[in-house]
Amino acid sequence: MTSVNQLRHLYSKIILGVVIGAIVFIVCFPESFAQQSSPQPSEAIRTVDYYRDVQSILTANCAKCHQGPTAPAELHVDSVAGLMKGGTSGPAIIPGNGESSLLVSRIADTGTNRMPPGGNLSATEIALIREWINQGAKAETPIDFAVQIEPIFRSS
Repeated sequence: MTSVNQLRHLYSKIILGVVIGAIVFIVCFPESFAQQSSPQPSEAIRTVDYYRDVQSILTANCAKCHQGPTAPAELHVDSVAGLMKGGTSGPAIIPGNGESSLLVSRIADTGTNRMPPGGNLSATEIALIREWINQGAKAETPIDFAVQIEPIFRSS
């Protein structure tokens, strides 16, 4: 009978050890047991940056013609201010509304109004520009190292 009692005592200690271990594990690593949620649509879409994503597309495809004093339709695409101001047809972009923006309608056009003439942007490039406009067409001012940062190093 004593061996049966000893086995019960041993089993109860093992069960108690497993329960305590599980509790300690849960307390130490709660993220392992957190319910994983699917990303919200706004989290899945990354922020499109004008200088990183959009400017190079416009420079390569549009700025050859649409800059300087002889820009067709007085539209300047070499700056966000130029896009906001637009040309003779009005503003090229409507922040927050890519589908209604003249720039998107012209670069996505499949007919004779397509820009740039003789070339076309990829679907990915058009989607980037559209998403940048939908996100508000923001452009953070880039940091000019020589003007803004270098003087700090010289003064210290």
